[in-house]
Amino acid sequence: MQIAKQVYNIPTAGNSIVFFRNGEQAYLTKRFDVTPEGRKVHMEDFASLAGKTEVTDGEDYKYKGSYEDVGELIRRFVPAAMPTLEAFFQLVVFNFVFSNGDAHLKNFSLLRSPRNDLIFSPAYDLLNTSFHINDEYFALEEGLLKKGDYHNPGRPGRKDFLLLASRLGLIEKRIVRILDTFAEDQQMVEELTGRSFLPLNAQRTYLAAYHRRRKSLR
Repeated sequence: MQIAKQVYNIPTAGNSIVFFRNGEQAYLTKRFDVTPEGRKVHMEDFASLAGKTEVTDGEDYKYKGSYEDVGELIRRFVPAAMPTLEAFFQLVVFNFVFSNGDAHLKNFSLLRSPRNDLIFSPAYDLLNTSFHINDEYFALEEGLLKKGDYHNPGRPGRKDFLLLASRLGLIEKRIVRILDTFAEDQQMVEELTGRSFLPLNAQRTYLAAYHRRRKSLR
């Protein structure tokens, strides 16, 4: 979460790690769907926007579809679709580079703004799932592209993300800049990882995966 915010300027939910007296750690996150006055802000995740529920699509409903499908929902529901699509695309790339294999439909949401239009919510639940399970590159069953038109299905890379951006109607020049930023070795990623509470061997594993995936975006 801190890497997303501090290195890549991705808006995220406020968060921190706190320690109990016995040394146990806890993760805190600040709600962004409640105003300072305590009023609930309307929020819709993309499982809801896609009309997917456990009844209609089974217990794995939140993993059904592709990120291209999510982009099409943004174009359908969001008035200012282009900046929202770009923010969504950046978050998809982040999740790929940092091995988040659980970025499912309920981990992307839209909020109702004070002007009564829909905007992209801050990012939340950003994590590296490869520490826990040997998962796929992407949480959604179809991955990036709903037609499965990957240049290398076994190892997605730059061309696949460019194809996704093209299908979503994003401006290529801006998308290339995003991909180049993620492909570059960001020294602050290593600094933040080194200052984290991960054991040294876990830090090495984290950074090895980061370098391997960022290089595939060259």
